Amino acid sequence: MAVESEPVKRHTAQYKQMYPGKDVYCLFIAPAIDNNVIETFRIGTWYDKDNEERVDVVPMSISDFIVTINVLQGKRLHNFDFKNLLDNCLSNRNKSAPQWKASIKSEINSWSSTFVS
Repeated sequence: MAVESEPVKRHTAQYKQMYPGKDVYCLFIAPAIDNNVIETFRIGTWYDKDNEERVDVVPMSISDFIVTINVLQGKRLHNFDFKNLLDNCLSNRNKSAPQWKASIKSEINSWSSTFVS
């Protein structure tokens, strides 16, 4: 999975250039997420020559993605509801890779519990 980190960040940066003024997020979904992959996305920086670009990539396990999709399919949610989840997941990326990975799972569980009755 680590080899996939560079293209993910590059493509996210390319979409940010294609859609200036828009928030661009990327989900990286895998059966399990290695801490080294988490670290790559935690840094969240892409360089186009000497120009630094912040990229927002949320690494998510398949099981967490399934929880998220089940909520999105089961409720009438607005785009901002999902955007809030992504922003909340990204808000803790200043922590260590293992801590950020745990916080993403925690954010998803907390977010999903607010919509599941």
